[in-house]
Amino acid sequence: MTYAPGERGEVVARFQMGTRTGDQSAIIRVSVKGRREPAILTLNVAIPEAAKIRPLMLVWTTGEPPDPKTVEVEAVPHQPLRVTRVTSNPPGFETRVETIAEAAKYRVIVTPENTERPAFSIVNIEAQFEDGRKTFQAYVQTRQAAGAGVRAPRALAARTGIPAPQPAGAEVIVEPAVLVWDIGKEPAEKSMTVRPSAAASLKSVKVTSSSATFETKVEEVRESAEYRITVTPRNVDKEELGFVSVEVELESGKVTRRGYVQIKQ
Repeated sequence: MTYAPGERGEVVARFQMGTRTGDQSAIIRVSVKGRREPAILTLNVAIPEAAKIRPLMLVWTTGEPPDPKTVEVEAVPHQPLRVTRVTSNPPGFETRVETIAEAAKYRVIVTPENTERPAFSIVNIEAQFEDGRKTFQAYVQTRQAAGAGVRAPRALAARTGIPAPQPAGAEVIVEPAVLVWDIGKEPAEKSMTVRPSAAASLKSVKVTSSSATFETKVEEVRESAEYRITVTPRNVDKEELGFVSVEVELESGKVTRRGYVQIKQ
């Protein structure tokens, strides 16, 4: 869109909510002819929770007994729900649902098939609301104990195509942890935010994708403080689960984090 001096108009931006909740912000850059620097608009939005999912991550250490662990799904006030289906993608974790209070609270029970090697999976929780159906995600993994190394064995890579996630570090935050597209829908671009915690400072961010299906690019949002990783699938014709490897250079050295990308039915 181009506006002559004195004209008025609108700038329309689409904010991809994904799995975000709470207070969120996004930067919109508007290029103005004759100015070197773009005008910066900041979008602030508060996204309420549609339901409470606690915890979002279940973890087993390799070698520990493959005992079941639970994720609780609780309705928020004035939004009753019913959990209708739970699946694990990729497989490797068994799932089932128990009703604690009808239309109000449910328990998702997850049991790993084994804990002999690292594994990662997304648990898709389908819930029916009065105004339609929504899908929530929880994340489950079997990982090596601290100090045992972070390299995933070849058997895991051959089975899932995804190395085990590195233990989360306190210096760098990548959110949301997973971007999800539905099969057959528009392959729109979605984004993850990379930012430091505490007093850390970002010097640079590089990203690579585990699959040619997902194109990535990196943009600096705030100098030394925030980067945006934009991911766009080439197509959404079939189910796929992959990851983006995020290499971050800090003043203290380089660290690598992973975000996950999924095309689901």
